[in-house]
Amino acid sequence: PIYQQHYSIPQSIGAKVNTSISSKTNFVFVGEDAGPSKLEKIHELQLEGIDIKKLYQEDVDKIINKNWQYLNN
Repeated sequence: PIYQQHYSIPQSIGAKVNTSISSKTNFVFVGEDAGPSKLEKIHELQLEGIDIKKLYQEDVDKIINKNWQYLNN
């Protein structure tokens, strides 16, 4: 699962990390236990034209292991 310690990676390159989703959100870590309201909010914002990328555990693992070229494949 995606834990608090994973927040240090995006923070280390200047990203702001929080737990709410808004029109200012660029990326969302979607864990196995992501609630339906969270997923619905992402979908609603995407329909409004907000470009929000969903990162799943396998994506986070690739980032941590620096396998960038395989991200979202």
